[in-house]
Amino acid sequence: EHSDGMEIARCIRTYAPTVPIIFVTGVENRALEGYQVEALDYVVKSELENRLEAALQRFLDKRKESSIALETTNGETLILPYEQILSLESEKRGTKITTQSGAYYSAHPIGKVASLLPEQQFMEIYKSVFVQLRAIKRMGNDYVEMSDGSTLPLSRRKKKQVMSGVLELVKGRI
Repeated sequence: EHSDGMEIARCIRTYAPTVPIIFVTGVENRALEGYQVEALDYVVKSELENRLEAALQRFLDKRKESSIALETTNGETLILPYEQILSLESEKRGTKITTQSGAYYSAHPIGKVASLLPEQQFMEIYKSVFVQLRAIKRMGNDYVEMSDGSTLPLSRRKKKQVMSGVLELVKGRI
């Protein structure tokens, strides 16, 4: 009730570190604090008409850069933010895409789908099995456990590379 926008933004960052934040405020002198919470923009109400459209366009551009658009096997076009994708698996010449909210199927081969994803976030852990490195919860000798509780096979020859990728991500977050 008595929180200001900056306090709320800090709270949001605790639970959703990648959600875009655009401040719209009457207070000009706190714009620099927006950097502390990685705000996308800080629009002062007196400049709202001139700056809001540009801020929203930056949001849409950023969203395009962090999402993948795929045609599913039932003909729908699916737009998925990278952060929601947990894994990709080859399935019958197509690709099974597992997300936080369920699984989707694309007729595109896994190589094509995987090539659309950023290499620093996704890695092949077994023949035709790719995972979002941030979604790995635990690694065993021959498996990874994902944040949704599922387990996927881990190739022994890829284990060291996967571990290095996970450690690089962890270093970047701390």
